[in-house]
Amino acid sequence: MNSALKLKGYTFILLASFFWGTSGTVQTFAPSGAAPATVGAIRVGLGGAALFVSAIIRGKLPPGKDWPYGKTLAAAAAMAAYQIFFFSAVAETGVAVATVVTMGSSPVMAGIFSWIIYKEKPGIYWYLATVAAITGCGFLLLPDAETIVEPLGILLSLGGGLVYALYAVVSKDVLADKSAETLLGIAGLISGLILFPVLVWSNTEWLFESAGFKIGLYLGFISMAVPYLLFNLGLRLVPVASAMTLTLAEPLTAALLGIFLVGERLALLNYFGLFLILLGISLLTIKN
Repeated sequence: MNSALKLKGYTFILLASFFWGTSGTVQTFAPSGAAPATVGAIRVGLGGAALFVSAIIRGKLPPGKDWPYGKTLAAAAAMAAYQIFFFSAVAETGVAVATVVTMGSSPVMAGIFSWIIYKEKPGIYWYLATVAAITGCGFLLLPDAETIVEPLGILLSLGGGLVYALYAVVSKDVLADKSAETLLGIAGLISGLILFPVLVWSNTEWLFESAGFKIGLYLGFISMAVPYLLFNLGLRLVPVASAMTLTLAEPLTAALLGIFLVGERLALLNYFGLFLILLGISLLTIKN
């Protein structure tokens, strides 16, 4: 594959990571009563419906007779599970820690999965980039008065990283010769249906408030539908391990939003962590 196509894939994934990186911060502005599971269910419900409708409009549905429904169901289940793990982790341990641990663990898991399943042995620059970026994530967790590290939150974050990596690996296999829009249309709809019972049994009154309605729309369309489409388009052009390392731009985005939007103040070592994440992303995009 030529370098121009790889660069296009990197760009898609970095843009997806940026939009994903806004979700945890946006959740913190949700009205009181917005439970993490409900937020995740609304996000995947609206986002999944948007992806399904988009696929129909663009003529990507229904799929052909040879469509891999088993792998698509696995991708949908991973997509749904990620919402619960991630937003619950944010509620337990805060945006910064949840995002850093979730996204920091996923490249390692994805690299191992793709190596074992697809024999995609990562190159030397993947190792260098991943070590630099994960080390940077570690520095983001160093001394900060607002940082909260809760054991349950860490476990939930690791669970989010695991299912996120599984989604990437399964989707990569499907996208080898199938449409990204078709996959997302089906998986998005199924993931929304999986979490529908959560909406039935949860308090959703906050969604009908002005702020809650806007947050629901943003989470569903801007932080779910758009980035998942960009990510899947990028997955067609770059290896899974490289794609997952690039998603470490998500905690970078979350940290920068915390600084410039929420008004958080970071220590010097935290800024060094941001530099290391940028270095890792640069290594991967320039040397591959």
